[in-house]
Amino acid sequence: MQPEKAKAWYSAFDVYTEGAVMELDIRAFGAIGDGRTLNTLAIQAAIDEAATQQAVVVVADGIYLSGALFLKQGMALEIRKGATLLGSPNLADYPIQQTRFEGRLCTWPVGFLNGMHLSDVKVYGEGTLDGNGFPFWEQFWDARQAAIASNAAFSNRDIMRPRLCYFEDCDRIHLEGLTLQNSAFWNLHLYLSHNITIKALTIQAPHEGVRAASSDAIDIDACSNVTISDCTFSTDDDCVCIKGGKGPQAHRINLPTENIVVERCRFGFGHGVITLGSEAALVSNVVVRNCVVEGENSLVRCKFRSDTYQRFENILFEGITMQGGGWLFDVRPWVSRQDEILGEGLPSCLSNLVVRNINAIDMQSPGVLGKGCSDLLLEGIRLEQIVFTSKVGATGRLIRADEVEKQETLPGILAYETNADIRFVEVLIDGVKQGNV
Repeated sequence: MQPEKAKAWYSAFDVYTEGAVMELDIRAFGAIGDGRTLNTLAIQAAIDEAATQQAVVVVADGIYLSGALFLKQGMALEIRKGATLLGSPNLADYPIQQTRFEGRLCTWPVGFLNGMHLSDVKVYGEGTLDGNGFPFWEQFWDARQAAIASNAAFSNRDIMRPRLCYFEDCDRIHLEGLTLQNSAFWNLHLYLSHNITIKALTIQAPHEGVRAASSDAIDIDACSNVTISDCTFSTDDDCVCIKGGKGPQAHRINLPTENIVVERCRFGFGHGVITLGSEAALVSNVVVRNCVVEGENSLVRCKFRSDTYQRFENILFEGITMQGGGWLFDVRPWVSRQDEILGEGLPSCLSNLVVRNINAIDMQSPGVLGKGCSDLLLEGIRLEQIVFTSKVGATGRLIRADEVEKQETLPGILAYETNADIRFVEVLIDGVKQGNV
């Protein structure tokens, strides 16, 4: 399927929850919005009651401290302007159970706001979900520095931190209008879920001072039919990360991640506007269009693992404006946390990727990189109608991946491997028209 034909699937579903008319104010259940009182039981009581009546749980003025909350079937949650649901800083307030984490099932804390095995749920409003992540980040960085000082191994799994929102095995979920901030770990993790609408969210985490470690904005993990529109992102990790398993079990226990649309969004600081991997086996039908990238951020990142056969196909980026960003297109092996045995032994593949109508100004890198992926197949890659200027002085010259290490600077738009099928159409790099590989 060609990327430009993707409209048929993303216009075919509607996930709005209708008919929820009764309002249940959490204060009527004993919640106190002073930012100090732990309100977990009171808020959960309101949620449980809403499930019996398909009602709306209302969070009004105040700061409501709480531990993990669990949404219920057919309900809605409205967090109004001036209201904040604030996550507890104590790990004990987040039950530890079997859950999905970095491409596998393991024992890990649940999220602050959880939806499991649900359909027809709406979470919306002009208020804030705040993960209160500072003590978790501080603990993480202190432990990491101690590990470095002692030359010890260290990974994300060593410091347990709750996600801000976690949805597992859900259908027809609608998230709109809220600010998600200061998550201790990933902000919004979707797993084995389908027909998800995410609209007009602001997702932010600090990348200066005590940085928000592993603060991915949205992780789409073995899901289908997900639309993300009119959102604003600024995090200290990937903005939209497309996942779906790793290692030899990746194709046996996971569904493909497919039919994803990201449109009319604004991206500030981050490690990648769209990142494919590293825990991703099969990804297809991804459309990213009419977006603005204003901060130090790369447009496309592909992380390929040596322990997993990965295929990313039918991917379209179009109508993107970038100012002062990083790489336009970054493909390279992911060597961190390679703790699985080798996978199927097949060469991974990036197929039918179209990047077109891009205006990238004052970028922080020379352009496009595909480095150290000699076993990777690049098929049907097209770069069309791109204007790119770089602060580091890209010359527009093409260089091979095995020549990259010989360069004092990285002068070209593309460092590529031998297994490449790449076409340039009206691509200008610092005024130099590009030829085909």
